[in-house]
Amino acid sequence: MSNSSLQRFPSSAAVNTYSRLHERIGSVAPGERFAVETMDCYGGHFRGEGWKSRQSHEWVEENLNAVTGPVQVRGARPGDAVAVRIHELEIVSPATMVIGPMTALSPDDWWLDNDESRELAIEDGRIALGEGLEVPVRPVIGCIAAAPRQESVRSINSGTFGGNQDCNLVTAGSTVLLPVEAEGALLFFGDCKARMGDGEIVHASECAMNITAEATVLERPAAMSWPRIVTGEEIATVVSNPLFADAGRQAFREMLLWVEAESGLSRKDAAVFLGMMAEVRVCQLSNLLHTACCTLGRDCLDQLGMTVEGLG
Repeated sequence: MSNSSLQRFPSSAAVNTYSRLHERIGSVAPGERFAVETMDCYGGHFRGEGWKSRQSHEWVEENLNAVTGPVQVRGARPGDAVAVRIHELEIVSPATMVIGPMTALSPDDWWLDNDESRELAIEDGRIALGEGLEVPVRPVIGCIAAAPRQESVRSINSGTFGGNQDCNLVTAGSTVLLPVEAEGALLFFGDCKARMGDGEIVHASECAMNITAEATVLERPAAMSWPRIVTGEEIATVVSNPLFADAGRQAFREMLLWVEAESGLSRKDAAVFLGMMAEVRVCQLSNLLHTACCTLGRDCLDQLGMTVEGLG
């Protein structure tokens, strides 16, 4: 099926909260491919001279990380999980980076000390940084979520429902497993980047993107509380917390529960194995809730008797 024949959900439907109260912008059947258009996290307001406009700053303050959705997945019920397979990511705008002098002692202060917006051209899969520097693109979806149990959560935030977790593993070829808390799951997408280093210590290369994905409905594993990710090389659990250390420990615990439930090992033996083979990584330190992931190479799964069949 060509992309032109897919259901397409436009970025004009972007909202600034994850909520079951939003009007559905459409619905998809399990296994049906669909396309989602996203705006950059600034809604395009910080490109060019727009950076200098008070109205642009007011819009961004109110709508930062606006997300396209909600997209209903037919048949998804609270207590299920929805597996979102990311097929393609197409960058459809220049990359925008908001930066400052970065002279403050604490990098935490760099995030707000900004005096310039740069528009970075993307050509032939590379981002031109200027001064002869360029880097290859590595597109990532910063915000992907199912509607939370609560009525409304701002799109700049994250939780067990997913959200603004800024995990570099959420890219083409990956499958993101999200807990379902609302009828129809109600998916949201946004805050895409052309490339981002782990941690997002400074603003990333924000861009508009077209996403091609599909969603399937699964029985939620009893041990699953937070999002899971499956890539071609590894599996991961993703957790957000006000303290990064706690996010990292909880991500490890989520992985431990996953392995314990599916391998048949005792919790002690599973913990010993993961203590040597799992990796706890930083996703982002830029938001109120920091995000960590715990990864395990897929080359370990056969030994553990685990399978990710149907998840990529």
